[in-house]
Amino acid sequence: MKWLALTCFLGLLLWGSQLVAGETPRVIHIDPEESSQNWMITQSASGAMFFAQTEGLKQFDGQQWALHSLPHKQIVRAAEADNEGRVYVGGYAEFGFWQAAKGQPLRYTSLSSQLPPDRPLEEIWHILLLKDRQGVIFQSFSTIYYFDLRQVHVIAPPDNIMFLQQVGGRIIAPVIGKGLYEWNIQRGFSLLDGTEQLPAPRVKGLLPARDGGIIIATEQQGLWSYRNGQLQPWRNDAEAIFKNCQINRVARLRNGLYAFGTILCGLVVLDAEGKMQFQLEQRNGLQNNTVLALYEDRQGDLWVGLDQGVDLIAFSSPLRYYTDKYGQLGTLYTAALHNRTELYVGTNQGLFRSRRTEGVPPSFQLISGTQGQVWELSSHSSGLFIGHNEGAFALENTQLRQVSTVTGGWQMLPVPRRPGWAIQSTYTGLVVLRQDAQGRWQFSHRLEGLLAPLRQMAFDTDGHLWVVHASRGLWQLELSEDLRQIRNQIAWTQESGLPDTYAMSLTRLKDKLLFRSTAGYYEYSPGRAQFSRVDNYKSQPLPPSCFVLAGQRDDWFIVQPNEVRWMRGATKVADLAIQLVSSFPTIQYMEDGHYLFCLRNGYAIIPANYSEEGRRFVAEPTITQLIAHGKKLDSTLYSPPLQGLVLPAELNSLSFQFSQAWFSTPVRFRYRLAGFQDNWSDWTPVSHKEFTNLPHGRYTLQLQSDQQAATVSMAFTIKPHWWETTTARAAYTLMLIAVLSLFYRLHKRRLQIQARRMLIERERSIQQERIKTQNAQLEADVLRKSQELANSTFRLVRKNDILVQIREELESLKTEMANRMSERHYQRLRRLIDSHMTSEQDWKIFESNFNELHNVFFKHLKQDYPSLSPGDLRLAAYLKMNLSSKEIAPLLNISVRGVENKRYRLRQKMGLDAEVNLTEWLMRY
Repeated sequence: MKWLALTCFLGLLLWGSQLVAGETPRVIHIDPEESSQNWMITQSASGAMFFAQTEGLKQFDGQQWALHSLPHKQIVRAAEADNEGRVYVGGYAEFGFWQAAKGQPLRYTSLSSQLPPDRPLEEIWHILLLKDRQGVIFQSFSTIYYFDLRQVHVIAPPDNIMFLQQVGGRIIAPVIGKGLYEWNIQRGFSLLDGTEQLPAPRVKGLLPARDGGIIIATEQQGLWSYRNGQLQPWRNDAEAIFKNCQINRVARLRNGLYAFGTILCGLVVLDAEGKMQFQLEQRNGLQNNTVLALYEDRQGDLWVGLDQGVDLIAFSSPLRYYTDKYGQLGTLYTAALHNRTELYVGTNQGLFRSRRTEGVPPSFQLISGTQGQVWELSSHSSGLFIGHNEGAFALENTQLRQVSTVTGGWQMLPVPRRPGWAIQSTYTGLVVLRQDAQGRWQFSHRLEGLLAPLRQMAFDTDGHLWVVHASRGLWQLELSEDLRQIRNQIAWTQESGLPDTYAMSLTRLKDKLLFRSTAGYYEYSPGRAQFSRVDNYKSQPLPPSCFVLAGQRDDWFIVQPNEVRWMRGATKVADLAIQLVSSFPTIQYMEDGHYLFCLRNGYAIIPANYSEEGRRFVAEPTITQLIAHGKKLDSTLYSPPLQGLVLPAELNSLSFQFSQAWFSTPVRFRYRLAGFQDNWSDWTPVSHKEFTNLPHGRYTLQLQSDQQAATVSMAFTIKPHWWETTTARAAYTLMLIAVLSLFYRLHKRRLQIQARRMLIERERSIQQERIKTQNAQLEADVLRKSQELANSTFRLVRKNDILVQIREELESLKTEMANRMSERHYQRLRRLIDSHMTSEQDWKIFESNFNELHNVFFKHLKQDYPSLSPGDLRLAAYLKMNLSSKEIAPLLNISVRGVENKRYRLRQKMGLDAEVNLTEWLMRY
């Protein structure tokens, strides 16, 4: 027995070491914020997933999680959804169903309340939905509750039972320790002959066999086959696993495979012949090794409910993964299938080989002598060509031969129209290779003239060779006929239309040569010798972040950071949620008809003839919730729910949440609100949209996802505010008419007033013109009179001055002619002169002219200084004329000294300080 146990244990280890590294579907961890035990999984008619968990019934629609609790917060042990929108659930002493009308929240209906209150309190562990609407079975380990869609019936089984299942149209109950019983609604239970001999007391699952029998999964005694009353072991590749790891759940998948969830060893998948397909454990993808629930959704993906968390096995995706969990291989940069059976992968650690046999997991071995970076692999009839960090190698019949010692063999490119010749790009320029008579590659010579690290190459349709520098640079080369020299080379720069030449790469598609820079893709126009931007290729946008890779025939790929779009000409084949090596993305076509995607920790493969058409179920996107001003609307207030909504004007800030029951790849949405915006939004993974302060009117929210072309619409209307209603508009119109009428009258009155003002202004203008004319005349008169006064004063001064001179001459003459002139004649002449110098007539003329200019001067001066004499007034007048003392002296017939004395006395009479200039004072008077 010890040897048997040891043998089983060693076998289990052997299987584990092989299968952990097998090619498996992608495992996606799908968890709410708090993971818990998942007892049963189901999918509703809308596509949403439901999980019977410790916290309650959890719902996941692809974007949001929701929790639904039983009346007393019991653990939900079982859940099963029908096609009518019901989700049946069971827990401790409670079972019933959740149901929701469109746009309404789920509402719970208890069925256990139909039972007598004194019934035994039991835990409902399993729910079986019968076909053709025959009803629903809720079961504990000791009792069956049959709900015929109207009422609940209690049925007693032969003994304690495991989970009832339908196999081939038959309802079978595994009775603990007694075998299998078939149950019929009319006839009750009947033992299936031969099953009482089962070596294991507990049966954990039943599966339909390909030959029409039943495969029985026991808890610890593996798998058994039952057909025509005969019971025998069902031989399979996982017998050692099942006998040591305890089967807990089983499921038959639509692709014919069998899935077995175990307590200790994760998930095991076999085909109908019992051959191992793969095993998933915590070591290679699952969150833990205890499988509590299995469910295949409508897309063909397998949900695995674990002791903690939920995982999704993406069977619907054609990709199968080899994951290098422990870093044996390193990062993959290239791969090749040689002789259709030998899979080679080139990594940063060397060249590895594995036999590729259907159903047998890969087991890679390092090829001795290839340690280091492998850049390129290509299969030829003579062997495998290897571009290596140390140069170029050929693997021929398991023998490694070095072809070239020039380091860094990045790419080997056959020369067009020159069979047997190739060019290799290296760390230090270009190398020419040729095949010998046996077809083996040999080093020929180096191409001098461009000794730079050249990473990529491609020939254009004119035979020119384009080469890309590993860091910065792009050249166009013309080679000689004998491939011995570079006849001409052009180093392209920014002047030719490229934004820059850093991090360049190139891709040769079937009909185009594309050049990638940091700013995006470009193509070369020979006629203009210029590069032009390429934003789209075959109607597909080419963002700057993407890489374009060529495939077989018309296939090509758009590589994004987290996704690869597979195109066949202008038709999309598939969107693959896969992440390639960002610095060196590689997709290799294999000679067995597969594409291999190089990853950082392994690879993924897909059949090259894959087509998504008709292969998957995709539910329509759904508008799941409408929130107005922060509050979820009670859609029961509207008819029909969430269609034709009429919202009050106050609820014009709306937030929409939407989802799509698509789980294996990220979903992106786009939307538009007809009536508000005409253009579709950009694609976004965000599953909600808010519109604020919408004006009143009719709107239709249109929603699309990138997983389906269908458009989902939701119409709603926002009512106007009371001031925006028709009645309000009529009132506004009447008010407007009244206001316009008032404005008209006011305007008419204003025009009349304005006309009156214009008449007054005109008269005032005429009067002002008249006054202006009069003022001009007065100014002219004043100017004239000022001139006359100045002239008369000047003449008077001049006359008196002459008289003074005559008098002085007369005095001189008197002395000289004293003896000859009589006194009488002298006095006569003297009196005549003095009379003219003191003539009042001159003063009156001066005063008359002065008063015409300064008519109030004497009046104001006399009023202010009554003590002034006529002589003082005369002196003041001369001072206002700004006459000097010398000019005033002849006018007063006194000396200059006398004038100064009179000025002094005038200042005293006027009470002026010594600092005040008397002349300026009088001039301002």
